[in-house]
Amino acid sequence: MKEVIFMFLMAFGWAALFNKKGEEWWKALIPIYSSYVKFKLYWDVKYFITSIILIVAGFIMYFIAIAMLQIKNIIIVFSAVIIVLVVFIMALICIYIRIVFLQKVTKAHKKSLLFLVALFLCEPVFICALAYDKTIKKFLDKVK
Repeated sequence: MKEVIFMFLMAFGWAALFNKKGEEWWKALIPIYSSYVKFKLYWDVKYFITSIILIVAGFIMYFIAIAMLQIKNIIIVFSAVIIVLVVFIMALICIYIRIVFLQKVTKAHKKSLLFLVALFLCEPVFICALAYDKTIKKFLDKVK
C-alpha cells in the first residue's frame, strides 16, 4: 500500500514541477517519457539515454550469466561471475547518474546538500516539498 502512496506522491510532485517549468503536467504520468522530460529540463538527455542503455544491457547480461551458471564448466562459471561483476559496475554507474541528476534538480531549486541526501533517500516526499515549496510557505505565513 505504501508503494502506491509513494507512486502517487511522486507523480503529483513531478507534475507540479513540470507545470512550474512550463511543461504539461500529464507528462509526469507516463513512465519512461517522464524520465526523458526530467533529464531534458534539469540536465541533458544523453545521460538519460546512457542510463536506459545500461539498464537494458544489464538485464540482458544478467540473464545470460544466470543461464551460464547452469552449465557445470568452471571456465563458463568464471565467465558468468565476470559478467555479474560488470553488471554490478553498470548499476553503480546508473546510481551515479541518478545522484548527479538529483543534484542538478536540487541546485536548480537552490536547496542544500542535506536536501539532496533527503531527496535521494526519499524522493517522493521531497519532490512534493520542492513542488509545493511556495504553497507551504504561504500557508505557514497565514497560520502565523
